[in-house]
Amino acid sequence: VCSSDLDIDTISKSMIKLSKSISTSLEESVKAAAATAGSANAVARNSVEAQVQMVQRQQQDMIRAIQTGADRQVSEVKSRERRQLDEIQANQDRATQTVRDGEQRQVDAIERAKDARVAVLERETDQRLKEINRRYRQEEKLLNDSFDDQRDAEREFADDQQKQLERGIERRYDAQRKAIEADKSLSDAAREQAVQNLRDQQDAELEALRDGFSQQQKEHDRYYRDRQEQALQAIDDRRSAEEQKERDASNAQKKILDDRAKQEEAAAKKAADAKVALIKRAADDERRIVIDNATALERSEEHTSE
Repeated sequence: VCSSDLDIDTISKSMIKLSKSISTSLEESVKAAAATAGSANAVARNSVEAQVQMVQRQQQDMIRAIQTGADRQVSEVKSRERRQLDEIQANQDRATQTVRDGEQRQVDAIERAKDARVAVLERETDQRLKEINRRYRQEEKLLNDSFDDQRDAEREFADDQQKQLERGIERRYDAQRKAIEADKSLSDAAREQAVQNLRDQQDAELEALRDGFSQQQKEHDRYYRDRQEQALQAIDDRRSAEEQKERDASNAQKKILDDRAKQEEAAAKKAADAKVALIKRAADDERRIVIDNATALERSEEHTSE
């Protein structure tokens, strides 16, 4: 409470007490005069009573003036209380916003740092995945070349065998044709028919031989194709497993970075909350002092009015 408020309060109380004391003293004087003078001094008694009534009116006017001043003072106290409370709240809001802004800047910095580390991690992971893919592509190429070489060698060997057997068949039928042509016991027609029959037999035997080798080659091609597909699938499975392992390791590192960032953000929030709580407690203490002072002054004015 301001010292000027206390001084005004003290003066008001003293003046009211003095007024009441004067009024009481005059009333007692009137009563004493009336008792002494009796009916013979009615004029004097009336004069004293008139003076008492005048003093009482002056007393009431004084009390009303003091009450009006007290009411005005209470209103001023309440207005000053509201201004002080508004200022305390504004200061609290500004301080709280400053803390929260600082918290947000810290959180943003944590997120930027995490994103930068994640970007580096992703680039490194992509590079390792490219290396894995390049290595397995090279392995697939070598495997395909190996199977191509095996098929070519198998085909060349089969072609050589087929040609040897064809030459053997041709030599055999050539010898038989020469024998028929040298046989003088046969007529020309019989000899020609016999040679034709040999040609037909030779063509049929060569066709059967070629069909047999063609079928064998198809079976060999299917065999190598199946083996090649199995080998390529095994390579693809190993590549997928290695790539997944790399991705799992990268995701685990990302989770570590994310958890660390969350912990740092939680710590920043906890520190900010503690600062905000301190600001609130300080503001509450200031509000309590303002309210207590205002309440004390209002009660003092109420007593003054009584």
